[in-house]
Amino acid sequence: LSVRISTNNFKTGAVLPAAWLSARLKMPLEMDFVHASRYAGATEGGEIDFRVPPRLNLQDQDVLIVDDIYDIGLTLEMIEDYCHSRHARSVNSAVLVRKIHDRPTTGKLPRFIGLDVEDKYIFGCGMDAYEHWRHLDEIRALEEEAAEQVPVDPVEDETPSAVDSSRRSNRNMA
Repeated sequence: LSVRISTNNFKTGAVLPAAWLSARLKMPLEMDFVHASRYAGATEGGEIDFRVPPRLNLQDQDVLIVDDIYDIGLTLEMIEDYCHSRHARSVNSAVLVRKIHDRPTTGKLPRFIGLDVEDKYIFGCGMDAYEHWRHLDEIRALEEEAAEQVPVDPVEDETPSAVDSSRRSNRNMA
């Protein structure tokens, strides 16, 4: 069995979860990336920007899409549709975090979910706050006032105000 892992937002969100997951898989696999985003440095999603499609041939392959966060599912749905259009044998998805909220979603949940979180703007473990703090090995949530403030100066060695800095990510997704 060979699995192709396609990570969303290669330089950004999904790199850490994909690396953690792929290190646990004991089978041959190929990794590729997709750069798709709805956030473009903002704290609220907008139009989907499909910057880089997968480069590997997906025909008759089993594809696992790894993403950092499931909010309403639009970005993930777009990437899954792309994989199906390239005749992948199967397409599944895994996310590090799913936000729990009352907003409408696409209705299609990822097959694998690491943990559920409140509907707050979160960062760390690959997710950013103002394009910074992806490298943190824990998940933090911005306080409402901090989410509305001017972006943090990357030269300063202080993370944005966080509601809960003690909650660690669940790296045992698989």
